[in-house]
Amino acid sequence: MVWGLAVFYHARNELEKAIEMGRSLVDVAERARDPALLIAASISVGCPQLWQGEFAACLEWMERAIALYDSEQHRGLAYVYGESPGVAARVYAAMALWHLGFPDRALRMIENAVAVAEDAVHPFSRAYALCFNAAIHHMRRERAAVRHAADAAIAFAEAQHLAFWLDIGRFHRAWALAEPETGPAALEAMESAVARLASNGTEVGAPSMLEIFADAYGAFGRIDDALRTIDNALALADLRQCPFWNAELLRSKGELLLRRDGAKARGDAEELFRRALATARGQEARSFELRTAVSLARLLRQQGRTADARALLAPAYAWFTEGHDTADLRDARSLLDELS
Repeated sequence: MVWGLAVFYHARNELEKAIEMGRSLVDVAERARDPALLIAASISVGCPQLWQGEFAACLEWMERAIALYDSEQHRGLAYVYGESPGVAARVYAAMALWHLGFPDRALRMIENAVAVAEDAVHPFSRAYALCFNAAIHHMRRERAAVRHAADAAIAFAEAQHLAFWLDIGRFHRAWALAEPETGPAALEAMESAVARLASNGTEVGAPSMLEIFADAYGAFGRIDDALRTIDNALALADLRQCPFWNAELLRSKGELLLRRDGAKARGDAEELFRRALATARGQEARSFELRTAVSLARLLRQQGRTADARALLAPAYAWFTEGHDTADLRDARSLLDELS
């Protein structure tokens, strides 16, 4: 009963209620000394914490669940809870790791989630892992890998008649295929997927999907549509107290405003970049901090403030110990070289 309520509130983005239910379940599991229940309870607390932007706390709960999960002993839990706890814990750990600035560990974790899902022989869990595999590649800005992962998710979801995951897969594939000659079709596919998910009352993760949608609008020069979509995402995140993607929403809005040119646009963009930077730092979201530092450093350089740009970007880049072949770190390194 408590688990069901936690899942219900989580899906509807009523995150504080979901965490409350999860903590109640943790208390029950610890008193009963029940490792299987404690795995599920840990996940039910950690998942909503990710959407709240509490990435370190989320990772701590997921690592606890992963340590307790035994593939032989706990494989059957997928049919108790409707998803494999071994898969769910790894999916959310991967998401948290990327935000916290560990893109390579995030990739290894999501690959492990896909492997655990195959071992669990549970269709919903496998579709779950395949779709989040596409999401992690999107975070790493790997368009070809997003398409490949989305194709795998779509093929599996279609075969298993899993409509929810089919929409997620189609959304990611549409973004990956968004090229000048396919623009209208790609945007229509993304819009349809978002609408179907919203009609089912599923709002968890919606701000990030809306930002991806806005990115596609921007790529085709539809700046007003992109800005409107970003504002809708920020309003939803505020309404549901779901700020996990706010740093990127603010940064993206700033980049869109810069395409309008003019002193006011540049001033507004700088303010948005600084808000995004403060948000990322407050959440320990190193990946978003670096991405925003690149955006702001570019703007400062255009204003002739080269020393300020380098002072901002250099420490953000230096913090990273992995992922130097990813697009974000390559961009940062290239800009630092130019600023030198």
